[in-house]
Amino acid sequence: MRDYEEGNLQENEENIEKTEEVAATIEEPAEIRVEESGIEGEEKKEEAAAVSAPENTAAAEPKKKKRYGGWIALGLTGAVLVVAMLFFAGFGIYSLVTSNGFVQNSGGISNGGAGGGATNSDFSGIDLNSRPEEEREPSPDGKLSTTEVAELVSPTVVAIYNYGKYSSGGRETYALASSGSGIIMTEDGYIVTNAHVVDGAAKLEVVLSDGTTYDAKIVGSDEKTDIAVVKVDESGMNYAQFGNSDQIKIGEFVLAIGNPGISGGGENIELTGSVSFGIVSAVDRKIKVDNSTLYCIQTDAAINPGNSGGALVNMYGQVIGINSAKIQVDGYEGLGFAIAINKAEPIIRELISNGKVMSRAMLGITGTLIDASTAEQYGLEQGLMIVGISQNSDMVYRGVMVNDIITHINGEAIDSFDKASELLDSYKPGDKVTISVFRYVRGGNNIEFDAEITLVSEADMDDLEIE
Repeated sequence: MRDYEEGNLQENEENIEKTEEVAATIEEPAEIRVEESGIEGEEKKEEAAAVSAPENTAAAEPKKKKRYGGWIALGLTGAVLVVAMLFFAGFGIYSLVTSNGFVQNSGGISNGGAGGGATNSDFSGIDLNSRPEEEREPSPDGKLSTTEVAELVSPTVVAIYNYGKYSSGGRETYALASSGSGIIMTEDGYIVTNAHVVDGAAKLEVVLSDGTTYDAKIVGSDEKTDIAVVKVDESGMNYAQFGNSDQIKIGEFVLAIGNPGISGGGENIELTGSVSFGIVSAVDRKIKVDNSTLYCIQTDAAINPGNSGGALVNMYGQVIGINSAKIQVDGYEGLGFAIAINKAEPIIRELISNGKVMSRAMLGITGTLIDASTAEQYGLEQGLMIVGISQNSDMVYRGVMVNDIITHINGEAIDSFDKASELLDSYKPGDKVTISVFRYVRGGNNIEFDAEITLVSEADMDDLEIE
């Protein structure tokens, strides 16, 4: 300990000698030492002052001052290190957040972009990237994707506008009465649609998917099957491919393509070319419409007003049905119906060839239904009461008369128009059927007999008004 103190005294004496040497060349050395910053300058000042102190004091005081100053220096250094650590930690957190693409600003947190670091202040727009090239292998069974089917068939589906003729101020004018859809069948402009789409038309317009507009004329219409054919005067048209509807299965995917919601001509089409997707819910579904029985494909693809006459398409891009919004089941949703193309095809051929259906077998009469309650009330038999007989009907030669009631056809009881139509659908004009006849005789004995009748076509009944 003694050696340590003697060492300090010796060091102080050396410092004093150096100070005196500096003072010989520089004025006011005390002011210069005061201007030195930090604890080190203060300590040296105190050490210099301690030289003139008594020996014991010089040995103790500088030692205490030096220890106290060391702790202050250590504390300040630690504080600086803590501040520095907090600063770099905060900067690291900020860098981490912004590198993940999120920046806090006065407007809230916004996405800085996939590359990170972007802020609202340097935001120049959203980068729109092209979708990856799609390499789709052809399906082994030839099926197409929904987008491929839509691209293939949509150009062959048209909008049809039905205009009525009206008189206004002594002048005739046309006004839109109804609208629907149609399917181009041939390159020379034959188009199939629903009969109710063109019913009563004084003028027809057809609008293609690209907006091209044509005047059209009705080739033929069949109310019983709700099928009609119209034609535009054009060649080289893009036409649809048709499939075999007898091959469809329940659960198959289908697309319905049409023009729901259309309300005007040309550029005023609202929802033209709409495509809906669904499955086949049933095949060969019997639906009664206006005293007729239609055999339909049922689907849950949306078929709305304006879709009538549009295409029901399978996943091979083939039209398998003609949509009809007229065929509906009240109180239910998700039920759409299309006339099976296999049922429609012979009707379409006849309409193009003859303007009407010639092959449909008919009895050659008009009639009214006598139901069970009416028959019981008046003492009659249930069946079809004859109101009119065509002069071309075989009935005039078989003793059948107006007001007679046809109760059976080939032994099948007739309790509705649908039943009679269903039975006759399996025959052609010229075929023979046996009918059972009931004749009411007032005040006498009623007469019942059978007669073999040769069936006729609709063309043979021009002298009768058939509804």
